[in-house]
Amino acid sequence: MKMLQKNSPHPSPLPNWGEGNVAPELAWGVIAACCVAFFLAAFGIQSAILALLGILVLWWTFEYPEKSFLTLIILSPLLPLIKATQTLGNVTLIKDIIIITLFFRIFLIPLLTQKLPYRRNAFFAPIAALTIWACFEVVRAGITTLSILRLRDIVLYILLYFGVLYLPHTAKRMRIRMIVFFITLGIVMLLGIFQFLHLPDSTVLRFDPVRQIWIPRIASTFAHPTVFAEFLITGIVLLLGLLLKKKKPHVPIAELLLLVSATLLLYFTYTRAGWIGFVVAGMAVGATYLTRATSLVIRKSVIVTLLVLLSVVGFALFRFTPVGTFLNSAFDANYASNADRIVFIVQLISQTTNTDAIIGKGLGNTISKTRDGGNATAFDIASGESRTVQLSKDQTLVDNQYLKTFIEMGVVGVVLTFWLFFRFFLTAKKALPSALGIACIGFLAAFMIQALFVDIWDVYPTNAIFWTLAALISHTSIKQGDKLSVSSLR
Repeated sequence: MKMLQKNSPHPSPLPNWGEGNVAPELAWGVIAACCVAFFLAAFGIQSAILALLGILVLWWTFEYPEKSFLTLIILSPLLPLIKATQTLGNVTLIKDIIIITLFFRIFLIPLLTQKLPYRRNAFFAPIAALTIWACFEVVRAGITTLSILRLRDIVLYILLYFGVLYLPHTAKRMRIRMIVFFITLGIVMLLGIFQFLHLPDSTVLRFDPVRQIWIPRIASTFAHPTVFAEFLITGIVLLLGLLLKKKKPHVPIAELLLLVSATLLLYFTYTRAGWIGFVVAGMAVGATYLTRATSLVIRKSVIVTLLVLLSVVGFALFRFTPVGTFLNSAFDANYASNADRIVFIVQLISQTTNTDAIIGKGLGNTISKTRDGGNATAFDIASGESRTVQLSKDQTLVDNQYLKTFIEMGVVGVVLTFWLFFRFFLTAKKALPSALGIACIGFLAAFMIQALFVDIWDVYPTNAIFWTLAALISHTSIKQGDKLSVSSLR
């Protein structure tokens, strides 16, 4: 048995019990049987089946962490679709199992056994401060079920950061990860096109005040077009980074086609946050690339060309499409969605004391009479009642990440948030001139803009994307020109 384990390409991380090693199959079998029996007795047959599925996912992640990370990349844009269902919503807990298991397998166990490899952890200080402050805000909120759920939204994806940071990173692995992401992006885009053409009733609608009609907005597998827009922008900036760093003479048709398609679909989300975020991200990527150009003449000519193109395209969009109408409505206080937001914001701020403004009200304390939802209990969380849990979390949505952070965590929380953003920018800058560094600067610009319109940091999978990219650039920026960066994929 010892010889088999020694020669195994995936040695079991389970500890030794007694004088010899316990067979991994026996150990996993006992764990699975105990968990299934417990959930069967406590919650019923459905929970028992889900528990068995969870054990299988846990085993898979322990034995194959890199493949599990790829699985998470594939599942991230697909799970929100399942989350909307009543019976299959619990399956979305797969992502939690993968993330937590990756954290234990890749980071915590090696740390405790003093086998953790060195990695430059550029985000450790702000992460530690944010985690400590978030735990304080749970206590301040009275340790309610809702505050625990909010803490989970913050901490879970920080665990993903540590899991991804300490994964082995090679040029081959980075290439495979990019390919998997772009294939997934293409599938999600095709599903969005199918939804727009054949399932208009499943789309989120926006009212056009000029034409007096309701316009379907593509959301694809996501709960809202704004989240889909952020996913598209992530793909767009990554494609831009790869194209700008491309050294081969031939034109990358597949990448260009994917880039153009993603940009067109972004338009059909009809989300002002996405449009503005896209423009700011494009400007950030362009500015980053041009500032690193060696020729001043090339730099000036490119800038003039881009300004002319942007002016022509911008005028055409404003004049001949609904873009102008929707952007103007963003500043119209009488527009229905704006009026609702203003009332909601006034209610929140009017209930804030001076002490609350500094240290916050506590996690989960953003509920207003204008927001109704479920009332999750500890039993609902333990039994995996995802629908009830999600409805409870929806009560805390503010549609502005900065305002939500201010209400829950005060000025201190807002400062910690911008500390993280600033550290993300500095780390991405150190990762230059890699394609990943260029892309992450554009991603951060769009992320910060969309945070003005949606709880971008508390919505899956945008929160997972943020921490995954943070881990990748933290590793890539170990030294400038690192060969493991995305620029080496070519």
